[in-house]
Amino acid sequence: MQCTRCQRMIQDDFRFCPHCGTETAPARCPGCGKTTNPDWAACPYCGVALKGAPPRPAAFVPPAAPMPPHPPVHPHPGGTVFGIPVHGRHYSSSAYKRKGFLGRLFSS
Repeated sequence: MQCTRCQRMIQDDFRFCPHCGTETAPARCPGCGKTTNPDWAACPYCGVALKGAPPRPAAFVPPAAPMPPHPPVHPHPGGTVFGIPVHGRHYSSSAYKRKGFLGRLFSS
């Protein structure tokens, strides 16, 4: 028997090709479904031509689901950072530092 992938000769009773690892599923007749030899030109059970038989359709693999879009990034101050509201006030400004603790505490 010949491997369907690497085309090397392998024994008829092998389940996997020792050269490329492809599983060697037994060939089945498209007419009657009985096991056939890949070298046969026709099925000896029902007479259907095997050499001109259409190839088996590939298994359907559904496409992967698309990734959800990322949330928008806001370049301006405001919104939340790690769930904490941010109002656009920059506390590192020099005016903030000059007010002092009590000035910040009693400011409106």
